[in-house]
Amino acid sequence: MRKKTQKKFIDTLAARLGQTTQGHRTMVPPIYQSSVFPIDTLEETDDIFEGIKGDYFYSRDGNPTSDVFGESVASLEGAEAGAASSSGMGATLATLLVAMESGTHLVAARNLYGKATVLLKSLAPVLGNNIEFVEATDTKAWEKAISKSTSAIFLETETNPLLRIPDLPKIADLAKQSASTFIVDNTFASPFHISPLNFGADMVIHSATKFLSGHGDVTAGVVVGSRDWISRVKSKISLVGVNLAPFEAWLALRGSKTLAVRLAKSSANAMKIAQYLNTHPKVTEAYYPGLDSHPDHETALKIMQNGFGSMISFEIDGGIEKVGVLFKELQQIRYAPSLGDVNTTITHPAKTSHRGISQSERTLQGIQDGLIRLSVGIENVSDIITDIECALRKI
Repeated sequence: MRKKTQKKFIDTLAARLGQTTQGHRTMVPPIYQSSVFPIDTLEETDDIFEGIKGDYFYSRDGNPTSDVFGESVASLEGAEAGAASSSGMGATLATLLVAMESGTHLVAARNLYGKATVLLKSLAPVLGNNIEFVEATDTKAWEKAISKSTSAIFLETETNPLLRIPDLPKIADLAKQSASTFIVDNTFASPFHISPLNFGADMVIHSATKFLSGHGDVTAGVVVGSRDWISRVKSKISLVGVNLAPFEAWLALRGSKTLAVRLAKSSANAMKIAQYLNTHPKVTEAYYPGLDSHPDHETALKIMQNGFGSMISFEIDGGIEKVGVLFKELQQIRYAPSLGDVNTTITHPAKTSHRGISQSERTLQGIQDGLIRLSVGIENVSDIITDIECALRKI
């Protein structure tokens, strides 16, 4: 896939998002808060509906503000085109509908966001597909599972919630050999830390609700890739009605402008917090790619940039009871079932992100009742550590 030449400095690129995609000289792209757009003549209708003429006519099929956001994320990822959706799951659904319609075999990482796993299992019988799950970081398992009949490969660049880092170049080579489409979810890492297209991915999905928008005030998703792929994804977005509304697109674009600044601070914070947790007597395990003890630290060194991300997971003894005590004792860090905000938040994967899969499947993935996921924000790191320390003393 031919990719756009990405500018050298992502912080400059992010700060100027949207400024070159509008017809008027403004510093901020306008909000086209309209559900429908007029067509000049009856004769133009066919050309517009068939995409021959690029005018807008109905916001479910395309809106200027939403398209600016989609194209802006494409520029951050170095892709040809992007499509905005109403949520990360909406973006995932539209992408999978395209990827699964032309084949019968999809290989996916077992270590996915819980609802993504549920979605895959729900789509397979409807579309007549066979889905095979493998461990995200087991390259030999990928090699064994992928064959000439494989139409698509799907994984997360940084797995939820144990932050495993798959070897993207090796899996991309397997995808290329089998002529299968390589789809990755880059939500946890964001383009600030991992650039999947540079390692051979074909399409990149984001829950833009998280680090891209970054302020906890919008729900959005986006897919980027080649123009051909994105054209097909947009048709599915329209078909199932998971388009992104213009005001939400504008909010997501505004948030994305500070991506580099936010993540530079939050990932630096996360490194210090991970080091603290890794030596704490009440923490039995700390998971963070920047730690030497992380099983994929060497892989992270190869494919991550600008630090090791803002997500940390850790385990404590005592199971769900002690987790409940910890959450109650935290004074500043809020329990919230999401991530990527400027505020540090904490959650319990077994009860939130992965409650849709069985207990046995959670155990297989290493998700225990004592596992906690921390999304680190941009506060002063001493304040975050102090809050965690005071809470840990109570368990």
